[in-house]
Amino acid sequence: MAGVTGDLLPPPVGMLEVLLTCPRMSGYAGPAWPRFCDIYVGIGDEEVGSKLLPSEVEVESVDEDIDEREIRRHVRSRAIEDVKQWRLALRIPVRLDWQHKSLDIHVERIDYDLRRRKMVVTRGGPHTSGYTAVIGRARVQLLDALVNGDDDEEEAEDKKKRRRNTMMERLDTKLEGTVEFGKTVPLLVWEMPPLRDTVTKPQSVVRGTVDVRMCLRRLS
Repeated sequence: MAGVTGDLLPPPVGMLEVLLTCPRMSGYAGPAWPRFCDIYVGIGDEEVGSKLLPSEVEVESVDEDIDEREIRRHVRSRAIEDVKQWRLALRIPVRLDWQHKSLDIHVERIDYDLRRRKMVVTRGGPHTSGYTAVIGRARVQLLDALVNGDDDEEEAEDKKKRRRNTMMERLDTKLEGTVEFGKTVPLLVWEMPPLRDTVTKPQSVVRGTVDVRMCLRRLS
């Protein structure tokens, strides 16, 4: 009889429910994103979902009879409404090793139009490749998020450790002790200095934010 190749994965013990809302680009140009931006969500090395981000309204689509100030007001109002309505909901099966994983988010901007075979110059950071550029990343550790939830970051570390230890003691198929997570998560990116600037060092900046809610439910 032929041998089994590879290890059999254990069955899921729970369902991680994730909801992303209100993805806002930072700065004066926000809250809408440049055209051709997608947000990707992963657990560990596995991509579990993606969606096109709300983008700026093209000025060409606005009535020419409206003055410039009204156009800017219209574009921003439309962007705010699109951001409010945007959402990405995911249900992800998890196994007993979930406490070692993280929710990974990144925003990828497409800089090349495959249909027209030409570069697409958009705002939102330097163009680092001929095809795509990652312009924002975030990582949320599942254990800390689902044990500590929305607690104040200045909470005493010993209290966090006690709660985490209690959670680990209860860690079984009942998934007792987990809480709901809900925070606005910054999307960070490394900003490089101009090519001729040999003094300034690269710095981490907030490219945008996204609201993240998570909860872990036991499979019935």
